[in-house]
Amino acid sequence: MTLLSSVSQPRVEVEDLYSGTSSSQPVHMSLANDAAGLLNLLYNNPFEDLALRRIEADIEVLPESQVATIFSLSASRYEVRPGEAFVVTAVLSPFRGKDRTVTFEVALPEDTMPGEAQIVVGSGPAMDGLDRRALERQVAQAGGLDDLLRLVTRQRKSRSLYLRVTRRSPSAIVRSEILPDLPLSIFNVFNNPRLSADATLMFEAPILEIPRDLDLVTVGGRRITLRVK
Repeated sequence: MTLLSSVSQPRVEVEDLYSGTSSSQPVHMSLANDAAGLLNLLYNNPFEDLALRRIEADIEVLPESQVATIFSLSASRYEVRPGEAFVVTAVLSPFRGKDRTVTFEVALPEDTMPGEAQIVVGSGPAMDGLDRRALERQVAQAGGLDDLLRLVTRQRKSRSLYLRVTRRSPSAIVRSEILPDLPLSIFNVFNNPRLSADATLMFEAPILEIPRDLDLVTVGGRRITLRVK
């Protein structure tokens, strides 16, 4: 789906795959709900009128259900050093199909602190569910329509599988941006509502996220724990 606005506002394009096996949750309703939610968010923004000229939608109907669950998740090593490459493997079980293996080559940033880290692999909706509070705060703290449009274009897809690495660390959302691994002195400033009313505190810091586009929709997610040396 493409939203065409005035010259002063960017073109917004959203592309995804919808699939399922439940008659109580037909996929065309999921598509309609997502489109309606996007338009509602943009039209009811508190900043300015959305000069929308037209909406273009290109829909292709596929004959078979293309949905899979994540059966298992494993890593080639469970103790790693920053910058050291390792492999994370997810096994997917497609509906009425053979198991499929998806691998991610991962290397943590050189400045990753020692300690436990969590690896989560899941679909876009599953990741958004984990980040629901953070996403709501990012939208609430957007500084303008351009900022809101930027958040919309970063929306995760159902047809993509995401690997994310996080660790316990003081972090904050300030004006829709996530600030990870804050020094305690800065974190305490954000913790004072009289000094920073526009900050949302978090205790989990994102380290990296890797998307992998697929030709099917994955359901749910899996989590494993690493130790960073």
